[in-house]
Amino acid sequence: MTSDLSPAAFEGRYLRARVIATGLLVCMAAIFVVSLVWEHRHPALSWIRAFAEAAMVGALADWYAITTV
Repeated sequence: MTSDLSPAAFEGRYLRARVIATGLLVCMAAIFVVSLVWEHRHPALSWIRAFAEAAMVGALADWYAITTV
């Protein structure tokens, strides 16, 4: 499949996708760490931690797929 984007436009979209993927990975990792640290005081955070852990796996897969082109 060929793209009708110019090389500069493709590079810009690629860079944007890399920044978004990296940002989502960092965000999920931060939520995971915060919920892990505070889980002993607020047991309901175990649900947030489980969500963040699953989302971090998905974000890592997206990050790997985008950054290793």
